[in-house]
Amino acid sequence: MFSLLEATGYFGFHNQISEPDIRAALGRCPQCVEEWMQYSEDKRTMSGWYVAHNDEGCYEIGYLTERGDLQQRLVYKENVDACAAFVKRELENIRLG
Repeated sequence: MFSLLEATGYFGFHNQISEPDIRAALGRCPQCVEEWMQYSEDKRTMSGWYVAHNDEGCYEIGYLTERGDLQQRLVYKENVDACAAFVKRELENIRLG
């Protein structure tokens, strides 16, 4: 993922890409939302950011520490909003890595 972000030039203009920008792009590609949700699911055993559909019928993002502690949990009604929040945080986590 680091190499992909590097190849796209994200590191040079990361501050010009906002969560609303990501949400707008995801809104045009519902399949991309599902792919990001799957990406999060695939890395579930690792620490870092996640996005998931919760038991209350909403979507949540959060940060899982290496010790397994949950931090910064946020809840959204719409999957595209949660996904955009996840994507921005995940990309920044990779960038700052």
